[in-house]
Amino acid sequence: MSVIDCQGMGLPVISPRLGWLAEHIDPELRFTTTEETVAPAERPATDHEGLQDHDG
Repeated sequence: MSVIDCQGMGLPVISPRLGWLAEHIDPELRFTTTEETVAPAERPATDHEGLQDHDG
């Protein structure tokens, strides 16, 4: 699925802070380092109310 498809379905999209894509992703769900990748990946999996904050 594309980023736009996922966001349109209300799914959070986690992405590297890179180029044009970074402009379309919630800042809390962007990462630069490998260590930063884990935090946004774990949060949506355990924080169901927080998921609603990042709907498309």
